[in-house]
Amino acid sequence: MEHLLQDALCAFTERVQRAKTPSLSPIIVKCQRYIIQHVYDGLSLERIAHYIKLSSSYVSILFKSETGIAINEAIQRARIEEAESLLLLSSHPIAVISACLHFTDQSHFTKVFKKHTGLTPKQYRQSIRTK
Repeated sequence: MEHLLQDALCAFTERVQRAKTPSLSPIIVKCQRYIIQHVYDGLSLERIAHYIKLSSSYVSILFKSETGIAINEAIQRARIEEAESLLLLSSHPIAVISACLHFTDQSHFTKVFKKHTGLTPKQYRQSIRTK
């Protein structure tokens, strides 16, 4: 169990470190931190832009130009990374994890998870337990 907790803490530290990347503007770093800190909230471009006090279109363009991905993709990636941790560290049902991370339904969650990891959430959880 201690090993699993250490792995989760390392993954979280890596995400925080990526958010501190010096080549990004302070605005984008702030966006990334907000995404990580609010991964369990109903995140949206509009909510992030409101937090930063800039227009949605400006934040969208700036985020894409600096990171190479759309802000919605960054939100999705953060949610999948968190889902990986939850699948590793908890025995919560996949439907509960999906709902906690604000996916529209378990089917959508499974599709997005597989797109990012190459495995379904169930396959991912089983592969971790067999290691």
